[in-house]
Amino acid sequence: FISLFLYFFISLFLYFFIFSRCSKEAVVAAIPALQVDLANHSGAEYSYYEGHLCGSPPPPPHGGGGSGGSEGGSGGSGSSGSGAAYSVEVIWPASERQIQRKSPAEVVLVAESRALYETVVRAHAIDQASRSNGWIDAVCRLEKEKERNLFSGGGFPKNFVVNVDTKWTSHGPLSADPEVRTLWRGADWTSGLYLLAISQDPTLLTMRDLRGEPGASLVDSMRVELLRAAWEVYGVPANQLRVFFHYQPQFYRLHAHCTRIDFVTPG
Repeated sequence: FISLFLYFFISLFLYFFIFSRCSKEAVVAAIPALQVDLANHSGAEYSYYEGHLCGSPPPPPHGGGGSGGSEGGSGGSGSSGSGAAYSVEVIWPASERQIQRKSPAEVVLVAESRALYETVVRAHAIDQASRSNGWIDAVCRLEKEKERNLFSGGGFPKNFVVNVDTKWTSHGPLSADPEVRTLWRGADWTSGLYLLAISQDPTLLTMRDLRGEPGASLVDSMRVELLRAAWEVYGVPANQLRVFFHYQPQFYRLHAHCTRIDFVTPG
């Protein structure tokens, strides 16, 4: 009963003593009974929803989920009738890229040489950037997701923005109102802290494009502003955080992540 474009990801949280009583089939059979409620659209590229089964109580509010040009959010919990508790992730609308990223795939390890990067990877990065960076440009110009923005530079070496990452699905209600933001500091949900610094320079696709002193200055500035936002906005000190790059990245515009030290990256 949900549109074909709606993508479900079901994660099972099973108690060891009922494991033998539940099955994949039972959970899949429960999907048509799912009810979804918009959690937080936030003017973003796609929306997160919370899900629960018809007849079961809705999940308790966790602060609003998230939305944006990044990854999906987590939904609510329920029971399939098999005794298993689970949570549901719903992304609407789901692009082919999002469906592909959530689908099973063979994983192989590749040693990327400079020649391989120049002949294969860079062309792929440029192609992917041309497909998705329109949204990123809008975010960097503060035309989108203003309620997620914590810092905006304008000149080197601070030509980047710091935003609440869409993976931080437990974040409280998002707002650009300074008075609302005062309530964020020290909140229980800051345990899920996840911030993102995104370069405003479209020629910087990955950390491979960083060069010399300018590159070092940009990276250091990103680290400083991410840690500053974590402390000043949320009250989380630097000794509880790590700042890092992904390679290959999830999207091809240079960006740095800031998470709690104990955050486990999915996948």
